[in-house]
Amino acid sequence: MRSLETATIINSYLKKPLEEDGRLREIEFGIFEGLTFEEAKLRYPVAVADWDASYLAYKVPEGESRLDVQLRMREAWEEVTACGAQSTVALVTHGSAIALFLRHMFAHPPDEPITNASITTLQRRDSIWAISGYAQRPHLES
Repeated sequence: MRSLETATIINSYLKKPLEEDGRLREIEFGIFEGLTFEEAKLRYPVAVADWDASYLAYKVPEGESRLDVQLRMREAWEEVTACGAQSTVALVTHGSAIALFLRHMFAHPPDEPITNASITTLQRRDSIWAISGYAQRPHLES
């Protein structure tokens, strides 16, 4: 809902078609949902240890793996960006999903956290994607 609200605000200025895509949702944390990291460690110590030990493959009970997120984000990305080299699109999603997607797309993405309401910009030159802006927040600095 937060991403849709943000997309709606952005679109009030852009006046472009607005489409929802469930593949851009936040990671489904399953049994960790709604818990702080400390609460999850206390309640589910084995699952948290497995989550930490197996970065991509571990699927949270009742949730999904980081690899699941990367694959669905990549699928959505490829579909949206297939529209042509001169097109500009805005995808609105969540920080964890963006970070996982960037780790899938780039060998060495920036290591800084992606904060709420920040903007990360990717540009394509021929068939190569590059990060041209990372977690920027100029719209919040005034």
